[in-house]
Amino acid sequence: MILPDELSNPTMTGYSYLRTHKKFISYLGYCEKKGFIYSEKLHDNHYRILAAYDGIVRVLIHYTGLPIPTEEECNLEEERSFSLSN
Repeated sequence: MILPDELSNPTMTGYSYLRTHKKFISYLGYCEKKGFIYSEKLHDNHYRILAAYDGIVRVLIHYTGLPIPTEEECNLEEERSFSLSN
């Protein structure tokens, strides 16, 4: 699911964006220069880091993470490595 880039929408303030998308956003910490720092999951393995300062939310970076293997994929990999070691 791709979320619209509402940060470019001038009618939505930064903090209201954070409130309306809170299930996709994780708080990371606070920076004296940038403000409150959040990670936002956009879709699949795509994320962006946001900074909220004085009511303005800015995108600091976009990145693509590594896919997280399912439990079945992990078990299959363990079976492969076990059979190779024996």
